Amino acid sequence: MRSLHILLVITASLLASLAVSAEADPSTRTANVVENNKDKSRFLRDGGTTEAQTDEERATITLGDKVVSDKAATKDLLERLLALGTPLKTVQKEFLNMPLIKTFAELSKHPNWRALDKYERMQWQKLNEGQTLTYMRVGDRSYSKEKAQEQLLRWVAQKKTVKSVYDDLQIEGFARNTDAARLNWRAYNMYDKWFTAASQMQRNPQQYAKFGTGYHSEQKTTEVFEKWAMEGTHIKSVIKTLNLNNKSASEMANNENFPALLKYVKLYLDFKPFRDLNAKSRLQARRPIS
Repeated sequence: MRSLHILLVITASLLASLAVSAEADPSTRTANVVENNKDKSRFLRDGGTTEAQTDEERATITLGDKVVSDKAATKDLLERLLALGTPLKTVQKEFLNMPLIKTFAELSKHPNWRALDKYERMQWQKLNEGQTLTYMRVGDRSYSKEKAQEQLLRWVAQKKTVKSVYDDLQIEGFARNTDAARLNWRAYNMYDKWFTAASQMQRNPQQYAKFGTGYHSEQKTTEVFEKWAMEGTHIKSVIKTLNLNNKSASEMANNENFPALLKYVKLYLDFKPFRDLNAKSRLQARRPIS
């Protein structure tokens, strides 16, 4: 308890000094927080776009209107609090200066919401070591972050509207503190970014994708992708080939290879009947003739 008190004092002092420093010297002022999540009803657009949001993984700590703790510093603080076994409500109230009795929709507007959400996930992973953290749930099916990304990419390739995904992920329950909305909000934000990026994509057909030996034209890329799709090369492998692995949703959406990834996902889906037919033919060929 004494260790927690000392950490609280140090943190409060650090945040206050950083805030004063940023206010006193404009040259050292940190960037303002990118507009936080608004009430999810504002994102109801039937195939439309949404304003850019801060990335779901980039938790920071804010005091007033200044970011006073970057991603790395925030992670370090949260790890220290986790090691001390600090309760979630204590982190929320004492370290993140967030009200305790609020709906998810109201809390999501607070600049420290992502830091709170990150700490909650860190707590779960510590208590459930070795288990995969559920990132998205649709109906009775649960998805890890990797599998959720693949499913969301499929929906983008199929041009599934933001409104439809909003409904499937039950985000309307955010204001009622439903478990589904609380779990799925990151996946919804990820889809919103990708759908928006897909609707605005423009690529040079002569330098359509960069992989392997360098840039390839759209025609060459399509030829290679069709071969891979026919062979059943998994989407995860192509994400790695296009150097899109280990990137946030925003980084992927802004990457020059994102249009190519969506092209492959579409081809992968389109070629599934042919892969299934080939698999059936190979199975029949292996059966002994009676």
